[in-house]
Order: sequence, then C-alpha cells, then structure tokens
Amino acid sequence: MSATRRIRLRYILPVLFTILYGVLTVVSDHQDQVFRERMHAAYKDPSIFVKNDFLTSPSNWAKDCLFGIALPAVIVAFPLLLLIGILLPQTAAIYVADVIVGCFVMVLWFLLGSWFDRGLRASPPSTRWLGRLREIGYSFMLLCDGLLFIVFSASLFAYNVSRNSIVPLAFLLGWAGLFTFYLNRCRQARLVPLQSSSEPSH
Repeated sequence: MSATRRIRLRYILPVLFTILYGVLTVVSDHQDQVFRERMHAAYKDPSIFVKNDFLTSPSNWAKDCLFGIALPAVIVAFPLLLLIGILLPQTAAIYVADVIVGCFVMVLWFLLGSWFDRGLRASPPSTRWLGRLREIGYSFMLLCDGLLFIVFSASLFAYNVSRNSIVPLAFLLGWAGLFTFYLNRCRQARLVPLQSSSEPSH
C-alpha cells in the first residue's frame, strides 16, 4: 500500500486546495486593485497606453488558477451566490461569496479525494432510474465535450485571440472531461453486474 493511500487523499486534498483557494483569492483581489489603479492613472495620462500597453492589460494569473480549481464549486453554488448578491450589499456579498465558494471547494476536493482513494472506481447505481439518469448524463456530457472541444480548437486559430478567453475555456473542457470519465466509470460499474448475472452458472 502506497504512502498516499495510507494518508488518504480525501483528507489531504480538501485542506490543500482550500488553503490554496484562500491564498489565490487574496492575490487575485490585490491584482485587481493594482489593475484599477493603473487604469485610473492611464485615464489621467493617456500617454501611458502608448508607452506601455502591458501596464493596462488585465493580466490576472491568480484568477485563472482560481477558475481552474473552483469551477465546479462555483457552478453548484451559483444559485446561492445570486441570492446573496440580491440580499446583501456589494462589499459584504463579495466576502460572503468567497467564504461560500471556499466551503464548496472543500467539499469538491473531498469527493475527488475519496474517488482517488477508491482507485477511480465508481459504485453501481442503487436504483434503475438512477442508472438511466447517469446514462442520459453521460450522453449529454459527450455532446458537451464535443462542442467544447470544437469551440476551443476554433478559438486557438481565431484572430486576435486573448488568454482571458482561452484559459477559462481550457479549464472548462478539462472539468467536463473529468466528469464524463466519472460517468463512464459509473456505467462500467453498472454493466459489470449485469454481465455477471447473464452468464450461465456451472
């Protein structure tokens, strides 16, 4: 048994990525603040655009990394984030939203760590309707993966393509592919018992 199996990734990954999420959130906010200050200075002195366009380009690598590690958590928590944005003032809503997404990030990576601890094996569905739902989800995700891959490939050859459009799309394609792989493992776990029961007994 390997050291990672003894330590259990289901406990390591949530702590690691939640801390990483907190650090990247602070760095991303700082980078946004620096960019706003540069834009404010550029509006006062338009020659800054001519001297160095890099100073006014919204390059935020921390936000790209946040998008990569927290995308499924943001999607699941999106209705709750909308509600918070409506009920709370803007400043308070931003901090509360960061905390909520951080909690969802912890749950996300706990589930992924548990799946890794099982050796990427999936349990068969407990009911027939759940198995059919997974089959529909798998077919739908295959379609989404194909469309995302086409869009991503086309954007690579598009004119004046920017990193701000490529990086999020690449992360979205990666998470979609991982979820499709998980649904496929669920299908395989469902088909194995069916094949075993169809074999004649000796």
